[in-house]
Amino acid sequence: MHLWRQCNTLAMARNFLEEGMNPFKPRVDNRFDTEGVTGSQFPSFEILLASIYKVTGEHYWAQRTFCLFLHVLGLVGIFLFVKTLTHSQSYGNMAVWTYAWSPMLFYYAITALPDNLALPCSLWGMYAFLKWFKAWTVHKRFSFLWMLFSFLCITVAGLTKIQYLALGFFIVGYVWVNRKTLLIKHWIIFSVFGATSSTLALSWYMYAQRLIDKSGLQDFGLKFKPEDDFKRGLTTLISNLTSTLPENILNYSSFVFVVIGIYFLLVKKSPRNKLRIPFLLWSGVFVIYHFVELRQMEHHDYYMMAYMPILITASSYGVLKLLDSKWMTYVAILVSIQPLLAYARIAPARFLSVETDDKNIFYHEESLERLQACVPSNSLCVVGPDNSRCIYFYFLKKKGFGFGEEGLNEETLKDAVQRGAKYLYISDQAISQQQVLEPYIDSALCNEGNFYVYSLKIPNK
Repeated sequence: MHLWRQCNTLAMARNFLEEGMNPFKPRVDNRFDTEGVTGSQFPSFEILLASIYKVTGEHYWAQRTFCLFLHVLGLVGIFLFVKTLTHSQSYGNMAVWTYAWSPMLFYYAITALPDNLALPCSLWGMYAFLKWFKAWTVHKRFSFLWMLFSFLCITVAGLTKIQYLALGFFIVGYVWVNRKTLLIKHWIIFSVFGATSSTLALSWYMYAQRLIDKSGLQDFGLKFKPEDDFKRGLTTLISNLTSTLPENILNYSSFVFVVIGIYFLLVKKSPRNKLRIPFLLWSGVFVIYHFVELRQMEHHDYYMMAYMPILITASSYGVLKLLDSKWMTYVAILVSIQPLLAYARIAPARFLSVETDDKNIFYHEESLERLQACVPSNSLCVVGPDNSRCIYFYFLKKKGFGFGEEGLNEETLKDAVQRGAKYLYISDQAISQQQVLEPYIDSALCNEGNFYVYSLKIPNK
């Protein structure tokens, strides 16, 4: 699922491995005749993965293990965050259980998505902030290590995916409700902390946008694209609320507890409840973010991964509020069936099913290796039709000029050849048989499945 995003992520990691580990130069494969440098989210995930590749070599098991390790860090992080926030190990235990059986996390935990780094970083960053805050304001002991650890985690989370900067609003709310314990020095340091972290993240995205403008490579869309079709937007929103949230992100059992938790937080409110304002601020920012990014939310449920700390905390709150009530038996049943609901949602997992279209050839190792070795690895190629402009490139281990279902015309092929393209990879032979393209096609080199490889030439005048 979201193969295009995984291919872009893995291709960038491979390019760091092969072309240099400079994080200020993220490179893509659909680069035409350029060096492939373009703007993206800060490539923290890709740099770390490339560093692992330097030790292990480029293998899928290395990427899967790395992602699973990050997921385990998330499990530990949600426990520490919720336990520290609520001063209750029971809440922490329930948070881990709920987090573990999220179908979305259960599925994406081993896939190559930068969100898998941003989420645990945000959890550990908030946990460290709470430890720092308590040590400084309650025990009157400034803990530089907790502050530094919190700063690094929160900044990396925001750099890796900008929506994680929203956790700053939780911190603002938390500081505000505890303002009576603060002195001027506290306000100054907290303000510098937040401003520096936010500035670093926002500065990167401004820099990344300049890279995109300079290179013209549009593989990563960093600009917000609000939904402009009201009917489609409303359909997406209803689907998010009735399917994506209760079925994919949480599971129906956890969703019931989220609703109950919200009820107790807002309706059965207590004047001593200091978490209401921080969570309302945090949630409010994500509501705005969701509407702004509504067009993306139709197919990209992992964009909502940043909501997990709020949802998990609310769900745990709902469970614990009902444990000592007449509903205890029903609560126990709902908690117990969460693993079954997660399994039912993802089984059979799409990462275990074989593609039925032209990408099927990528599952056959020997055929794929022959396609990869058919031409020199450093040669510029024209590759398609692939609407993603990255999937074919990644599996074929090639770089150059991509085209999609719009097809390949004489003007496009002529431009590619004049700019250095030497070979053509296509998964639709009819494209190469167009009469207008014949002058640019030299000879057939190999064929595997639906893929055909040709050498290209500049036609005689």
